[in-house]
Amino acid sequence: MNQNKQSNKILFFGVFGNQNLGNECTLQATMYNIHKALPNATFTCLCTVPKDTELRHGIPAFAAHGEYPAWLDSQLWSRRGSRLVKLLRKILFRIPLELIHWGKGFKIVKGSNMLIVPGTQVVSDYLTGPFSWPYDIFKWALIAELCRTRLLFLNIGVGPIYHPLSR
Repeated sequence: MNQNKQSNKILFFGVFGNQNLGNECTLQATMYNIHKALPNATFTCLCTVPKDTELRHGIPAFAAHGEYPAWLDSQLWSRRGSRLVKLLRKILFRIPLELIHWGKGFKIVKGSNMLIVPGTQVVSDYLTGPFSWPYDIFKWALIAELCRTRLLFLNIGVGPIYHPLSR
């Protein structure tokens, strides 16, 4: 990154806002050290609980996952209806909402110098399966690549990764 630039826009991605002390300290330490080297740097965070991250760290934050209305929750639909109803719910609601989230993602990442994943062990699927953190890493890495934004994994814990799709 060029220190002579007016400002350097840096994005962070991870499990922030959940009040996990280790994750929050990792983000704070990363921001502190970047600010020492690049005093004009501006930060934005892609995280799990944006409101908490904004309050705790004083930076703009956005949801790393697509947000869906409560009535689309798969738990409510798991016992009701046929497979066709569940498939229609995904095709008519979940996929379009996810595409909207991708569009917002491009707006957030565009013009950024770097997307940093500072720890938080997001490279795993043991609690979530392939369509949670592994998918989100894929999504944000692809958006960063398409926006010509550098991607940096910093002190990442990896695994376990069980599902073949996650790999």
